[in-house]
Amino acid sequence: MYKHFLTIILSAFLGFSATSQDTDCLRFADFGSIDIYIAPVAGYIECYQDSLVKELADGTEAPINQVLAFYLNEKTHENKDSFLQIGFDDYFKIYATKQLQDYPADEALLTEMEQIIKSNFLVENWDLIKEEVDEIGLEIEMTQPTIIQSYNLNDRSFSMIMLMTYEQADMDSFTMAMTVNGILQNERLIWMAYYLQYKGEETIQTLKQKSDKILSQIMNKS
Repeated sequence: MYKHFLTIILSAFLGFSATSQDTDCLRFADFGSIDIYIAPVAGYIECYQDSLVKELADGTEAPINQVLAFYLNEKTHENKDSFLQIGFDDYFKIYATKQLQDYPADEALLTEMEQIIKSNFLVENWDLIKEEVDEIGLEIEMTQPTIIQSYNLNDRSFSMIMLMTYEQADMDSFTMAMTVNGILQNERLIWMAYYLQYKGEETIQTLKQKSDKILSQIMNKS
């Protein structure tokens, strides 16, 4: 479980600055013996099944995890054939850990996970997390994340706002603001990570507002 949790956290950090859907149901994603409902979210296109997006999502995900959904905003989706070259943000993914796919989750487990992240877990285990990054082979340096805020939007989720700086060869360093959200759905623990390029203090408020809106839509329709 300890090893799995390291990988769960790692996956949230592997984000890069890199027509609304109005149907009532997008699709279901298989996760072990259950199906996870992939909800439509206003202003975003769920496109994990697109071959280019799937290649990006899987290529930046720890093998122990399973990407369930990947959402781009409408503007980015219109340019998805070249989005790796132009860079993008304002996107989110939903994912889970394969080894926990048949492990029943409840509010006690959700609270335990929240307390672990709020403790010094990241500081004490940062070297191990960075080793996981090296194994994926992304050739990117990440600074230790800073937790800005933690809160509960409802009793079946928790959210953490974090800042993290990335450095890559032949590129200027950049800072991403992100939320890491633990969610209970169908008696399973799944995760949603939302990313926005950090441009100043106002980014945090925008990030929180957008992430909360996304999370509410995901949970209200599940």
